[in-house]
Amino acid sequence: MSTDSGSLLEELERKPTDLALRERAARSLQGEGKEAEAIALLVKGLRNLTAHEPPPLPCMCKRCLDPARTGAEAFGFAFTREFAVAEGRVLFYWVPEELRRQGKGLRRSVQTTLEDKLRKKRRR
Repeated sequence: MSTDSGSLLEELERKPTDLALRERAARSLQGEGKEAEAIALLVKGLRNLTAHEPPPLPCMCKRCLDPARTGAEAFGFAFTREFAVAEGRVLFYWVPEELRRQGKGLRRSVQTTLEDKLRKKRRR
C-alpha cells in the first residue's frame, strides 16, 4: 500500500474512525510540508486535549493552535510541534530539536503516557 497522503486520505474516507490511519495520514501530510492540512485532519476527527498555556512557547489549545506555526524558540532552544493520538484525542506538544531527533521513540513514549492516563481516567 502506498503511503503518500493522497492514498491515505482516500482510505480514511472509507474508514473515518481508524485512528491509526488518521495519524498516519496526518504525519504523511506533515512530511509533505502540508502542516495546515495535517492539523485540520487531526482536529476534525479528534478532540484536542492540549490545555491553554501561557508563554514563553506558543499555546496549542483549541482556540490558539496556529497550523502555520511548526516551530518556536524559548530559553535559547529551538522547539518543533509534535502530536500524539489516543482514544479519539490528540495532544499537541513542543519538543526541543535535540530530542526530536529521537523520532518515533519519543512520540511512542508520549502516546503511551497519554493512553495510560486516559485508561486510568476511564476507571474512575
